[in-house]
Formats: sequence, C-alpha cells, structure tokens
Amino acid sequence: MTALNRPEDIPYIYERLPTLNDRQSFVRLREGIFKLFPIVGYPKVINALQRLNEVVPASIKADVTGSSRTQNKWEDVLAQRERGLAMFETTYGQHSQRVMDSLQACHPDMAETAITHLYGPIISDTTVLSTQDTSLIYVAGLMAQNLPEQLKGHWYGAQHHGATVEALEEVRRLVELTCGYYGVGLSSGGQ
Repeated sequence: MTALNRPEDIPYIYERLPTLNDRQSFVRLREGIFKLFPIVGYPKVINALQRLNEVVPASIKADVTGSSRTQNKWEDVLAQRERGLAMFETTYGQHSQRVMDSLQACHPDMAETAITHLYGPIISDTTVLSTQDTSLIYVAGLMAQNLPEQLKGHWYGAQHHGATVEALEEVRRLVELTCGYYGVGLSSGGQ
C-alpha cells in the first residue's frame, strides 16, 4: 500500500493485525514502512506513517520508546558504513562490484550515497527487522512499482539473506492480490 501510495488503507491493515494492541506489531509495521523510503520515496512513506500514527492507540505509542539512529561520533558513521557495505555485498553477491560500478557510472555520488546514507544507517539496521525481513519488504515494494531491473537483484538478494523461494512466492502472491485490488499492473521480475 505504501509503494502504491494508498495510505488511506494503512489503518485497515493495522486494525486487522492479530495482535492489534501489541507493541511489537506496531513497531515492526512502522519500521517496515519506514525502511521502504529508499525504494518508494520519502513522500509515500510520510503519508503511510501519518495514517498509521492516526490509528495506533495512545497507550501503544506511549509504550514505544525509541531514539533515532545516531551518528554522533565518527566511529558510528564508519561502523554503519561497514555494516551497510557488508549487507550490500551479501545482497548482490558475486555481482556487487558490477552493481557498484553501474551506480557510479550513473552519477559520481550514487554508489557512495547508497552505502553511506541508505544501506549503512537504514537498510542494514537489524534492531527491529532482520535483513531477511527487510529484503522481502524490498521485493514487495519493487514488485508493486513494476521495477523488474531492480527486483531481479533484490529477489536473489532476499535468498542470500535466507529467504526461501516459497517465502518469495508468498510475497508475490500478496503483492498480486494488492495490485489487483487497486488495478495496478505487476512486474513478474525474479525467477
């Protein structure tokens, strides 16, 4: 729904979670939406998070303590960058350098931005969602937006992070249902 910019339906999903008043369900859903911003864009994520925030009970929000990801020290930045590069390399496997070179060829800052500002602090952060969960979210977001070129790499990347073909097919099924509901064409991508 976030990828399709349908934030009005986020409350519907939240209200049907089996553990509606569960702090962890809210935190995981919120993190999943937030982590989509490199794939779907910041405005769509803002819209979705605002709708989610409107329906979460105050008691749940009050119980959720959290601080923003910090980069207070140079060591934090370096550690995040190293973690991000490791996840990037796991995601793209033997094709990592080729992907990095391709990004660099598109724009001189593209590869460095991906590692330092996206993979480092956000995508590789496993505080709430595992790398496998994050990978599956990215597959869904790319599929819903009909981005087969990026989907292919992330489809395999999800497997590199432990996702099974069955899990990926289940994601595909759910995205097909969602896209069908909204009348949006779907990328086949993957394998």
